[in-house]
Amino acid sequence: MPVRSRGEDLVENVKRIAETLVELKAKGLPRSLLVIWVQKKTRLSQKDIISVFDALAEIEKEFQKPIQ
Repeated sequence: MPVRSRGEDLVENVKRIAETLVELKAKGLPRSLLVIWVQKKTRLSQKDIISVFDALAEIEKEFQKPIQ
């Protein structure tokens, strides 16, 4: 098995997180509940958490585009 770089690992992990958020939404978990849970665990503001979730959604769209 070829050795993967840290960058490749990072890209793969971010992609998996973004896909998992989409899957949770598809299975009926309200985003607001997930935001509250993350806030409780991290003590970050809901605004910051929502910004991260939005960024992950944008990243997921980028991953679906063909490489040029």
